[in-house]
Amino acid sequence: MNLLKNIKKNYYNNLFDDYLKTGNYKQLIIDLKNLSKKHKKLFSTIAPKYVSASYNHFSEDDLLNKNLVWLNTFYKKDITVIKNFLEFYLPSSFNNDFEFIDLSEEFINFFKEISDTNKKITFDNMLDFNELIQFLISQKNNKYKFIINNGAFFEIVEANKYFSYTNICCAYIYMIRNPLNIFQDLCDQNISKDEALNYILHLDGRNQFYKSGEYQIEESTQSWEINVNSWTNENVMNTFNGLLIKYESLFDDTMQIFAELIAHLNMSGLNIELDYEKIQEFISDQKESLFFVPSKNVEISNNTKILLSRQIEDTAKKFQYEF
Repeated sequence: MNLLKNIKKNYYNNLFDDYLKTGNYKQLIIDLKNLSKKHKKLFSTIAPKYVSASYNHFSEDDLLNKNLVWLNTFYKKDITVIKNFLEFYLPSSFNNDFEFIDLSEEFINFFKEISDTNKKITFDNMLDFNELIQFLISQKNNKYKFIINNGAFFEIVEANKYFSYTNICCAYIYMIRNPLNIFQDLCDQNISKDEALNYILHLDGRNQFYKSGEYQIEESTQSWEINVNSWTNENVMNTFNGLLIKYESLFDDTMQIFAELIAHLNMSGLNIELDYEKIQEFISDQKESLFFVPSKNVEISNNTKILLSRQIEDTAKKFQYEF
């Protein structure tokens, strides 16, 4: 059995190496897709080199499906309002097929297929397979994929590891929220104040693990400050077509926020009809939702505020959040 596996592995390595030498990237993509469908485990062991080469080849238009739209936030619960809006709005205003994907769930599903033993997926595992996962998501079909993510943006240049690539990513949305309100929301869920502080400030240097059945995955949220700064960096926003939305603005300027969201997606090539009546219909249906009521006053001790201000005050002030 191992001999047969090695024969297949050598066959594909030689085949794909030949594609790289001759510059036949089109056939490389086709055969990578086919391999991912027929032999997922084999694909996971040999494809990283070739997927990376495909991402970094820009001389041929439409080589890859450019169909990923990221829905990013530090506190994953917050992005639900954007997902709900798009699920409501797009079916009648968008002529393309689309689906919503949770990045953590997608990683877990991938590991279920390739490993019977590795049920604790670390950030290092995510770095190793990030490009493959995005290849599988984007190249599976032509659907637009709205991917929910709470991890920080990263570029580890020396290791040639990048969060995503412009030839598969159309755009992203980043939802920012006052860290004091996130702290209060965590405490309202019977999470201790120390745990809530650690979640926001990343005091122990460890990320949270998301659990799904027997599997768990490390979500690289980092601290609120690192997460926010990584996605609101001017170069990142310009390169990947980012749009910043303040959670608090949903209450005061809901119509404008959603109209700007649709306009941003259109500028990124999605061609969605801008229908103010449809937006108003969603707002009217959701008026009792927690997302459309003003945030309640946060009850936090002075000591907690001092600790938060020491760690994240500069970034908070940049986005008009006062402690």
